[in-house]
Amino acid sequence: MNVKENNLVCIGLISRSHGVKGEVLIKSYTQSPGDLGNYFPIKLTSGEHISLSIVGQSKGQFIARIDGIYSRDQSEKLSGELIYVDRSILPRIEDANEYYHSDLIGIRVVTQNRKVFGSISAIYDFGAGDIVEIKKNNKLKIMVPFTKTFFIEVDVNKGEVIVSENHLEKFDEVS
Repeated sequence: MNVKENNLVCIGLISRSHGVKGEVLIKSYTQSPGDLGNYFPIKLTSGEHISLSIVGQSKGQFIARIDGIYSRDQSEKLSGELIYVDRSILPRIEDANEYYHSDLIGIRVVTQNRKVFGSISAIYDFGAGDIVEIKKNNKLKIMVPFTKTFFIEVDVNKGEVIVSENHLEKFDEVS
């Protein structure tokens, strides 16, 4: 499934099954985590359309029921599936300093001296802030924190981010 072509935005991850009646735990990627259950229709990485309802919380994740899933065996098959919605149903971004992660995937990473360093290949959230994976021109990948000191400017319309060369050197030596 090509997320960009289909205009889809990832809003969550089914982390694992929960209980024996087919419920799942979902990690929300929405700005207000509780909004996860307010978006329809929902599509999974597999391309399958689902309908879900949030029924509780556990350890920072949401417990959800998915229509048609009634057993642990069924819900275990959904572990690791990303949850997408069509971008058109999400709130419009008004602030120039805000963007959806999907807007950043694939855009150029440029140094302050206008040298193209690579492109953003993924964005992760391991709990302590966003981490950006940059695929360098030489095809190696590095992971850097998504901070203002590292990412000086983000211009989604231009399709590029400008990074601090001083900070980049520290990460570039490792790879």
